Amino acid sequence: MLDTIQEIKPNNKDSISLATGAWAIALIPFLGLIANLIIFFTSKEDKFVRLHSIQAFLADLFFVILSVTALLFLIIPFFLLPFIALQIPVLFILFPIVPFLILGIMLIIFLAKVLVYLYSGFRAYKGEAFLLPVLGRIAVKFF
Repeated sequence: MLDTIQEIKPNNKDSISLATGAWAIALIPFLGLIANLIIFFTSKEDKFVRLHSIQAFLADLFFVILSVTALLFLIIPFFLLPFIALQIPVLFILFPIVPFLILGIMLIIFLAKVLVYLYSGFRAYKGEAFLLPVLGRIAVKFF
């Protein structure tokens, strides 16, 4: 278990490269999940790499769950809209808008993901150990 986050320092340049790579590979949705688990379990002695890889894994898992949930909440009404619109004909106006709404929300989620990963990868590249607001506290439990 970790006492403080300040005690985590990179061992060498390879440690910084691997931690930065953990955030970079997390941009690829399902490959990032697998690769970060491999990085986490193979770097037993390097707490810096383990911290960044488990946070990248948890962040990627969060964004995958968020994307799938948003997609389901937007696609299910899209398929139900024609049946509802038979009862209320004014709703046929919404039918062409729903795909753009789906794309807009997915774009916002993707941009948030890219910004979080770029920021985190940059901090890993600088050799800083940090915790993401909610996921960091969960990540610390894996040590």
